[in-house]
Amino acid sequence: MQRECAASRKIVAANSAGAPVGQKICAATDTEQDLLHQDALKALKHFGQHRDLKIVTRFVGTIAEEKSKKAIIKWFTTHGPISSTVDGKLKFEKKKPVKLGDAAASPYWKYFPKAPKEQLDPIAALDKALRLIKRSKARSSLSPSAHHALISDLEALIRRHAEQ
Repeated sequence: MQRECAASRKIVAANSAGAPVGQKICAATDTEQDLLHQDALKALKHFGQHRDLKIVTRFVGTIAEEKSKKAIIKWFTTHGPISSTVDGKLKFEKKKPVKLGDAAASPYWKYFPKAPKEQLDPIAALDKALRLIKRSKARSSLSPSAHHALISDLEALIRRHAEQ
């Protein structure tokens, strides 16, 4: 499945795709995202064995897209003894374990920040519905009197909420 580039990066270590170190790739397909996830797992495993943040820091530093970078940092901090400072620097958390099994089962793209939910303005929604009903009168299966009653009820509801 082709999609917009989720993460482009330079390869910082031996990687699953067999691409040479330093080559830029873009995780635009499911397969490429899986390969990027495998590389992240390798970096986490290396960190778990050696307590060396260099590979993880270099891996995160090469992610171009900010949304992907935040998701990968969240993934590393969730599954490893790593924490992130306000300015995005990674540091070692001694008391947290490395959870490679959980990390393997939970790919980084599940950690993309969620878009803020839009607040519903009930008056605007009712007003929009009313305009649509008025325009669709000719195409409506309602009888003219039922259509008129629906419009009247919506107008009364809008007035009542506007007064509050």
